[in-house]
Amino acid sequence: MKKANQYSIFMGFLDTNHRKNSESHARHFLEKYVEFITTFSKHEKGLFISRKSEEFLRITTRDKVQELIDADMGSCTSQETAYQYLVNPESFLERRHKTLIEDSVKELNTFASSSVVCLKELHVRIIKILEDIRGDEEKWFSDQLFEENPPYPKKAVKDIFLQLFQKGVQINSGTSFPDYKLKKGITFKLSAKLTELGNIEFFRTNTLPNLEILNYSLFISSLNDVIEEEITELPKKVALLDSDKENFREQVKLILCPRKCDCCKRLCDVDMKIDSLHKIHRCKYGHQMRAVNGIRVEKREKGTIQLYASVRRCEDIEDTSPFEFNTEMMTWKVFCDRKKAEWSFEKTAA
Repeated sequence: MKKANQYSIFMGFLDTNHRKNSESHARHFLEKYVEFITTFSKHEKGLFISRKSEEFLRITTRDKVQELIDADMGSCTSQETAYQYLVNPESFLERRHKTLIEDSVKELNTFASSSVVCLKELHVRIIKILEDIRGDEEKWFSDQLFEENPPYPKKAVKDIFLQLFQKGVQINSGTSFPDYKLKKGITFKLSAKLTELGNIEFFRTNTLPNLEILNYSLFISSLNDVIEEEITELPKKVALLDSDKENFREQVKLILCPRKCDCCKRLCDVDMKIDSLHKIHRCKYGHQMRAVNGIRVEKREKGTIQLYASVRRCEDIEDTSPFEFNTEMMTWKVFCDRKKAEWSFEKTAA
């Protein structure tokens, strides 16, 4: 075999080995990266769900939901809808609360995908580096980058690569290193600093003691390839699990007090998440017209007593006002005295 052919075969063999080496270490890097990012994501996701639960319960309590529904009803033009709300407020409250929960679940889904954003940010930086150094593979062998080779040049290039992402600055012959100095004309540079928290934390953490970079250009090229593969897989690894969603829904679910006013049938609006053992029921946002419960009041017309549906709310009635309850005539004060151990009938502000 001619020397030229031998040389060509030998160089091809070396090139194949160099590429295999670069791909192997690029995969090692990405494996550690994804492991870190998914763990980081899981931890941050747990904190986010807890914070979101606390926030949800703080601003989306029973009272808040009631305010939203009352606002809706204030502009409601459908008599049927208004009537259904009067007779079946539970379904309205539950639907409104469910809408608020699902809006928050969407936020949780968005947060869970932030790890994919981290990988995409890293990919953008790698693509830019590759554009800057592509075609100069021979220049970027680790044993050709230093004025005097350090004991482990492949580890030294790995350290420079990590520092590049940690600091987001150019590294060149003017950069001070304790054990080595880059040749003039050799510049490691990053297009922009990292901004995603997961990426920042990863490059702050020494999770790559076994990483070696034989050829920086081949390593970056291989890293670009394996990142492109992983971008389609990572969303599955960090997606919000159904169990996460159900856990959140369970934490913030609406628990209604089932008691209704004996007089007007308005639902008690004590927040069961805050006071599940309350003994005194109340309607903080006002009772409703007593006619909803069939309450009638008597009026004397031309010497005849007539009974009419009561359109007044419980808390607005005078103590001496007579009315019929469960076929018995009594004053409002008598009724309130009978119910005072169970219900609060505070007067509304003037």
